[in-house]
Amino acid sequence: AVRWYRAAAEQENSSAQHNLGCCYERGFGLVEDMSKAVEWYWRSADQGNANAQNNLGMCYRNGSGLAADHQLAVEFFRRAAKQGNADAQNNLGGMKEAGLGIPKDVVGAAECYNHAAEQGHSEAEWNLSMAYTTGYGVEQDQERAVYWLKRSAQQGKARSQYKLACWLLSGTGLEVDEAAAASWFQAAAEQGHAGAQAALGACTQRGLCGLSKDPEAAAKWFMSAAEQGHLGAMNNLGVCYFRGQGVVSRHDQAFEWFCRAADEGLASAEANVGCCYWNGWGVEMDRRAAEGWFQTAATQGNAVAMHNLAICLRAPGDSDVATARAFRLLSDAAERGHVGAQADLALAYENGWGVPSPSVEDAVRWYRSAAEGGHAGAQNNLGRMYQRGHGVPRDAEKALRLHAAAAAAGDMYGKYYAGFVSWKCFDDLKVALSWFEQMTHPVEDLLIEAPE
Repeated sequence: AVRWYRAAAEQENSSAQHNLGCCYERGFGLVEDMSKAVEWYWRSADQGNANAQNNLGMCYRNGSGLAADHQLAVEFFRRAAKQGNADAQNNLGGMKEAGLGIPKDVVGAAECYNHAAEQGHSEAEWNLSMAYTTGYGVEQDQERAVYWLKRSAQQGKARSQYKLACWLLSGTGLEVDEAAAASWFQAAAEQGHAGAQAALGACTQRGLCGLSKDPEAAAKWFMSAAEQGHLGAMNNLGVCYFRGQGVVSRHDQAFEWFCRAADEGLASAEANVGCCYWNGWGVEMDRRAAEGWFQTAATQGNAVAMHNLAICLRAPGDSDVATARAFRLLSDAAERGHVGAQADLALAYENGWGVPSPSVEDAVRWYRSAAEGGHAGAQNNLGRMYQRGHGVPRDAEKALRLHAAAAAAGDMYGKYYAGFVSWKCFDDLKVALSWFEQMTHPVEDLLIEAPE
């Protein structure tokens, strides 16, 4: 092919000159040589070949094979765009939007995107969709945004497929459709889109969007995304290694992936690195390093880190200042919905830790919030308060329901208290014994939460 392209190019056939330039640019059939590619693009562009003009514009924009010159890039994009070249129309829109080589003109950019999109240019369809989403250069119109995004996705544009899946999950501009979202995530993931791979990993890990739970598939998708640098996938892959979900459990591998994401500033991974250092999971135990990582993540507003740092500061022998700070951290984490922090904050209010005086009313409020979130300790403590009438009206039935809920989740203390209430409050020794028989030897509680 190269031999015939060259023969025709030397006879001034503009299409052959453009194609020969492409061969030099891509190293197709000969050694890659951008300077020669530019030479042939110039010869073709001089004859008015729109594809060559667009390619020459790209060379000037990126500084490939010659010095970057945004004004010349705009000039060649404009020449090709006037001939109806969709690539050039889209590229000219990008230059106008960014203000490169031409005064910034978002309205003009949207017009260029529209011209290219009308020809079925998938990248221009994406750009036009984003313009309608934000009202950038056009009047905001989510219906039009969805229309153009769907057109782009249907042509196989991976990031459009991913975005469409996200909109289908959130109900942005269209009805929620989890099955369709999963299908678009799959389409984008198979093209190597890291965000879609991470999302598909989460769906198969938890059985979301109508997909069956498949730990091995989840781990593979997280691995694919993590290897592309997706921070959330790195952290999730670390969790897979930590728990042995879909892969052989290896705390050293978990720690490595947590560190890779944490080094890039992902707060959840920073908190998990702290957990590993605190407990010696996959790394030598180092409580000071753990506190440092918890502090870093807490500064970003990570509730898990706030809770764990509060536990560190609330250790026996710590100063009143540290205890007061621990209380503030618990409050912040609890307000962010962290059920473990809510349960501990309730304990602090009940016992007067880090507060001027105990507050049974606040203790009940936070126990209830954590209990509704499924926290077994909070369910037991709130049940205890109902059993004794402490801060709430005495109600043995509510107490039993709360202890039974904790027991149903496998909590040993829930089983004990359910038996105790059945025996002491309802005089039902048979039921009490059935609860006691379910008890196993207690498992040592972990002070610091496991990675999540």
